[in-house]
Amino acid sequence: MRVYQFSEQPYPDAWKDHGGSLRVNLPNRRCNPKIAADLFHRYYDEWLLADELGLDIMLNEHHQTATCMSSTVIVGLSVLARQTRRARGGLRALVAASITHY
Repeated sequence: MRVYQFSEQPYPDAWKDHGGSLRVNLPNRRCNPKIAADLFHRYYDEWLLADELGLDIMLNEHHQTATCMSSTVIVGLSVLARQTRRARGGLRALVAASITHY
């Protein structure tokens, strides 16, 4: 059985005052770059810990919404392919991909 660590990579600060849909029409001005950077560091740290613990990693994309800051899975998978040692990376989208470490 494979066990994956998964996060939607949310930006929860926008949930308080968004004035519309969190998944469709969230303007960039609602995003604080410092908070977003800190969150991205946190999510990458969680994925690296998952690798150390022997878990696989699942990423997804929702084109920069408050529920998922990732606009493209391939960037995250590319970073993790270089930094992880054991985990298989996958994406949650219309297609599937995996990274195998030898």
